[in-house]
Amino acid sequence: MFYFFEKQRKYLQCEVRNTDVPDTFAIVVTEPGGKVRTQYVTGSHEVQRQWIALQADLTAEGWWGPDGRG
Repeated sequence: MFYFFEKQRKYLQCEVRNTDVPDTFAIVVTEPGGKVRTQYVTGSHEVQRQWIALQADLTAEGWWGPDGRG
């Protein structure tokens, strides 16, 4: 699932995805300029916690979202 955040007509893309490692997830953030940041998280509860924290950080930085695209 992809999620998009908007700020000043720029878009930031976030994705939470499974990895090849059991019970490990990747939170991938693609910034407007194309820079990609990836954070690997172990456990479904931890990935949920990290995703919620990321959303809060982005909102605090003035990003609007998330708008999910499946």
